[in-house]
Amino acid sequence: YKYSFGATERSIACMVISTRSDRNLGDKLHRGSLAAVFKRSSELHKAGNLVQAERGYRQILDTDPQHVQALFCLGQLMARQGKHGAAKRLFTSLTELRPQSEKAWAWLAQALEARGRVADAVDAYRAVIRINPGSATGNNRLGTLLFKLRRFDEAVAAFERAVELKPDYLEADVNRANTLFML
Repeated sequence: YKYSFGATERSIACMVISTRSDRNLGDKLHRGSLAAVFKRSSELHKAGNLVQAERGYRQILDTDPQHVQALFCLGQLMARQGKHGAAKRLFTSLTELRPQSEKAWAWLAQALEARGRVADAVDAYRAVIRINPGSATGNNRLGTLLFKLRRFDEAVAAFERAVELKPDYLEADVNRANTLFML
């Protein structure tokens, strides 16, 4: 019946072109595919397929070491897996690329604290507060770290600032009270 519409037969050919090793040229992703790979890696990350998500983020960073989104997501993944050294390196790179990113500084501070580098974490939380002076959480975390360093007067000031910013912030209020008790 198809021929009644005037159809004619013709051959269709397909060709597959690949490298000898069946790998990408230079063993890297093409820059044009990074957005799609990041989207898929993010979906895998959200679905809990962390090994595959990590592989995707790393492939993106092999091609573009300054891919901000991949740096952030891989840093989060490393931190949640307890690989705080790797997370610190990723968030340090991210803060160099985006020095005004409050989230990058906060995650860097957490990674530094987890590695026992409390004084460096204090500096990172000071950056968070410099970027967002209204961060009650940043002030509370700063106070907590200053308390660990036995800098009680500074800790009290940070806790008071957190409570001033968010009057119903119970954790900061309790931290302030405990610090005042220590004094």
